[in-house]
Amino acid sequence: MRVAVVAPHYATFIKGLTDALSHYVDSVDVFVNCNPIGDVAFTLSKHLNVPIIRHVARFSKKLLVDLSNRPKNVNIHLFNLFYLIPVRANLFLGKSLYRKLKKVGLEIIQKANLIHAHFAWPHGYATIRLGEELGIPVVISAHGFDVYSLPFKGKHWFNMLKKVYDCSSHIITVSNKNKQILIERLGISPSKISVVYNGFNEEMFKPMDRKVARDS
Repeated sequence: MRVAVVAPHYATFIKGLTDALSHYVDSVDVFVNCNPIGDVAFTLSKHLNVPIIRHVARFSKKLLVDLSNRPKNVNIHLFNLFYLIPVRANLFLGKSLYRKLKKVGLEIIQKANLIHAHFAWPHGYATIRLGEELGIPVVISAHGFDVYSLPFKGKHWFNMLKKVYDCSSHIITVSNKNKQILIERLGISPSKISVVYNGFNEEMFKPMDRKVARDS
């Protein structure tokens, strides 16, 4: 089985989930969009202690991808997607991501048996459109703001996010509260939703002296 993962990064919790998934499938192709502005900000942040620059620097390639201990069957595909408006206010980012993903990843994604998108916006939106065209089922992992915040910022956002959830083959979310919102406020069938709680690294998070923890 081949899985295509579309995500805002391959680090922290998404890396953990993807690496765990790799043990049960033949291959995982991870597509991560990078904003070139992030790389510029990352360079500037070394010389300028400005909050907005430090924030944008978080989206540089160096911080979006963690290749340490990467399983051999996990392949990372980085591509640039330039935008100025932040993700949570950018009504056009989903379409831009869809077009760019289709351009740079179609040859690989069309061979997948399943597409797994992290966050309903913009990655879920883009992969739902692509999955419908290719006839490939799409699973959405809804982590937070794409459940309890973004759908309720206006009618356009609500209709767009509801369509993403309605058209997905299955939805994974990280809490019962999120599941409740999906059911009661977005009208999603309970049978279509699975709650998978966030895990943690036992090597990093364990009982220790308070000072040691703070220093770590």
